[in-house]
Amino acid sequence: MKLQLFLVYKSDCFLIYKCVQVTKISFTVFIVMAIILLMIAVIFILFLAPRYGQRTVIVYITICSSLGAFTVMGCKGVGVAIKETFKGRNEFTNWLTWVLLVVVVVCILFQLNYLNRALDTYNTAVVTPIYYVFFTSFVIFMSVILYKEWGKMSGTDIAGDICGFLTIVVGIFLLQAFKDMNISLANLPKARKEDPLHNGEALVVRYDDDEDERRLLDEDQEMEMPATYDDPHV
Repeated sequence: MKLQLFLVYKSDCFLIYKCVQVTKISFTVFIVMAIILLMIAVIFILFLAPRYGQRTVIVYITICSSLGAFTVMGCKGVGVAIKETFKGRNEFTNWLTWVLLVVVVVCILFQLNYLNRALDTYNTAVVTPIYYVFFTSFVIFMSVILYKEWGKMSGTDIAGDICGFLTIVVGIFLLQAFKDMNISLANLPKARKEDPLHNGEALVVRYDDDEDERRLLDEDQEMEMPATYDDPHV
């Protein structure tokens, strides 16, 4: 009996230790990715934005998207803190809650600044789809690492989420690219051919031969000339 309890205890400790190790690895990966995103944002802000910000929209969009990932992560953390506070456990005494609040405020200010620069410099139809794709991609990637949102999902569900995201991306692009075009059901081409004379259109015949064209012009002039006749009073 003692040996059985000892084995169960050792097994539980091994499982707990394994779960702690997996959590630490996941958190380490998130820290590494967060540092990489932060370095990308700092490099773009200090070096690339002053030189290439007016040349390509990718510079401003990359800054907004990379900082937007931190904004979403911080908002999730603040939301959890508020939820726990309403349950009776005051999380605003924890220093991490205030750090998340500062991160959210600072990232939002930088996002608004560089997003306004992008909208002032480039066309909205160009900024909106690119910003949507970059921002959503960064947020999904960081959420998967930190919160392990795909951990309990099957491969079919993950593939469905990716296909849904790609469908939304294509739809946003098409709406922005063709929003200024006057497209309706009446303007779409019809499958059945119709006689142009029934639609009130003139039938135009083109002659490539110059002799035929001159002959037709001469016939028209003869038809316009009045016919000669003898005057009976003369």
